[in-house]
Amino acid sequence: MIKTKRILAFFFAILALVACADDGDGAPADSDTACQPGDTSCAGDIRQVCEDESWTEAEDCAASDKHCIAGACLDKPDYQFLAERHEIAGETTVTLDFLTGAAFLLVPYYMEFSSTDAGYEIQVENAEGEAPAARARTLRETALSPARARLEARIAGERPFRLRDRLRFAEAGRMLAQTAWPRARAAGDCSASAECAEDELCDRGRCADVVSLHFDGWSIHEDFTAQVALKGERCAILVDTDFAGQLDGEDATLFLDACERVVMPRNRMFFGEPTITVGEQTIDVGDRDRDGLLQVLFSRRVNEENVWGFFNSVDFYHDEPNFPSNERDILYVSLPVTASERGSIMATIIHEYQHLLHFAIRAYGPELLGETGVMSPVWFDEALAHLAEEIGGYGVDNVELVRTFFDAFDAVSLAYDGDTLNQRAMGMLLMLYLFEQAGGAAWGENGVEDLGGAAFLRELLAGEHTGFAGLEDALGRPFEELYYDWLIAVLVDGAGLSDDPRRNYQPVIVDPVTGHEIGVVTHGERMLSTGESVLLNGPFQTSLSAGRYEGVVSATGANVLRVGGYAGPTALTVTGPSEAFYLGVLRIE
Repeated sequence: MIKTKRILAFFFAILALVACADDGDGAPADSDTACQPGDTSCAGDIRQVCEDESWTEAEDCAASDKHCIAGACLDKPDYQFLAERHEIAGETTVTLDFLTGAAFLLVPYYMEFSSTDAGYEIQVENAEGEAPAARARTLRETALSPARARLEARIAGERPFRLRDRLRFAEAGRMLAQTAWPRARAAGDCSASAECAEDELCDRGRCADVVSLHFDGWSIHEDFTAQVALKGERCAILVDTDFAGQLDGEDATLFLDACERVVMPRNRMFFGEPTITVGEQTIDVGDRDRDGLLQVLFSRRVNEENVWGFFNSVDFYHDEPNFPSNERDILYVSLPVTASERGSIMATIIHEYQHLLHFAIRAYGPELLGETGVMSPVWFDEALAHLAEEIGGYGVDNVELVRTFFDAFDAVSLAYDGDTLNQRAMGMLLMLYLFEQAGGAAWGENGVEDLGGAAFLRELLAGEHTGFAGLEDALGRPFEELYYDWLIAVLVDGAGLSDDPRRNYQPVIVDPVTGHEIGVVTHGERMLSTGESVLLNGPFQTSLSAGRYEGVVSATGANVLRVGGYAGPTALTVTGPSEAFYLGVLRIE
């Protein structure tokens, strides 16, 4: 940073004049603390003077594009970007140099890999004032959108659903290890749906335009039939015959085209082909019934469950009384009520197909080979599914998730939040950052070109480990370092603080195929699924306005504290857990 001697002399002269007027420490004033007439201090960028032994607001320094420093409105110091991290190890002293910046962010984060919280304390040297009694936060008062409300309902219902699937997986693993693969096909007149008429599927060895299925949802468990509405080269659209006519031809064509051009090819390009090798034969284990098509079922039963849709991994196992299975690769999707719901339904299809691929690659395929399959942690599975929406061109509901997550940032854990939408938003933001740092991709009208991001994702799913260990294996770095880099990017992106690509997300683009935006800007405008433009201002920040602050941070979570108004080098004593507790420091002004 370059400064002239004249500027420095003037700056230090001002500091000398005001130092005696605010007890020499430059600490922000406490409005309830007695003072001496003539004293000056700062409350944020508000300059205060002492009158009748109490503080009175005298001037808003920000109105003249200045900062309140040590009780005076001064020109902003020459700014130079700074981001550094400290391992606390019980107690550490950190010095903030307010000669080089007017405001800093402190980012305590906790890398304990278990469901726990960590208490910590930050004490400003020689500063007075008690720790704040409560968090200074007012959450945005907005009603949940219909899309978000249905996602919330689905998450609440998925908890027992996931438990059922995991129990089924544990039981089926023993059975699959003893089952010869490939299974013998049912005797009949077809071996693939391509051999049947355009409105028929190859269903258990016969061509049929109506297939018998079982709906195994949260509250609805019943047999029904479905009719083949449309069929392509990769996908088939089925409609519950009890609700025939409720999916019009235009919508059916739209969903089939999206499945053929986006859902199937992009998911497999980004996350990998779900294949295993038996002898000289390569088998697609993502195609459970081996008919060559992904089946997408539209049913009002899904609407009645108050969800957008789901993938049921039980359908990959044998049909049994205790675990009814349709023995096919199939997704269950709600029927659109209005045209505005199409975007959320598209997002659901690509999201659920990622779950199907994830399950086939990590769990089902290995079990078929007699190896040990792995069900990934929920946070990891959902983070990748929401990432699939974003990079697949249908992340229309992610913007609202991110906006709400930022409001609750300091109360969210990446891995131990109980599968909330805030946790999913956090996971998606992390995965998108890592995807882009690996090179990302280029989206064109004729396809998507991998620039390194897809290779990273494919290695992540195909690797030996999953979750945190899988990320470390794929990227060759400790997760704590990856998490810190991501934290800084979330705080810096779009704010004009640094042009370093490591500190920013890649620019948002418009998908030439879907017409939706792809990407993230944490400080800037994004478009909601409703078409409304919203301004994102990054994660919630708590102002460290007293000399001492006591906080709590969740495992794999972080807090953001804003510090300003001090003069010169200012020491902070940070105390917290002896292990896995870190402090990021970011100069922002």
